[in-house]
Amino acid sequence: TRKHEGETWGYRPLPVSKDQLIRILRGVAEGESERETRKSIDKLQEIITLVQYANDETDFGMGLELGLNMFLFGSVKLHNAVNHVLPMAYRFLNRDLFAEIMEKHLKSRQKNIIDIFE
Repeated sequence: TRKHEGETWGYRPLPVSKDQLIRILRGVAEGESERETRKSIDKLQEIITLVQYANDETDFGMGLELGLNMFLFGSVKLHNAVNHVLPMAYRFLNRDLFAEIMEKHLKSRQKNIIDIFE
């Protein structure tokens, strides 16, 4: 765990690679079967549990990283997980306004974005 100079919080890397995380998120969002989706949800829940342990030890960067990755993946099926992880990370990092913006954005985010240039 790395602590940032002058700060009381740190960073703990995610326990999966970028490619593994993308596969997990894709499995949750686009699973071809209920079994595949459930398996991916279970893996994601394990990572979220590790984020909670990291939060307990003031390593808030892990939740920020996971939350941003899930949000940027863009699937509506991940909104509950994003809403659980990302605003909490922002609040722990004293970024309350970012947390409020994220919560409001997730409430109004639409699955299909209209191309304004059509």
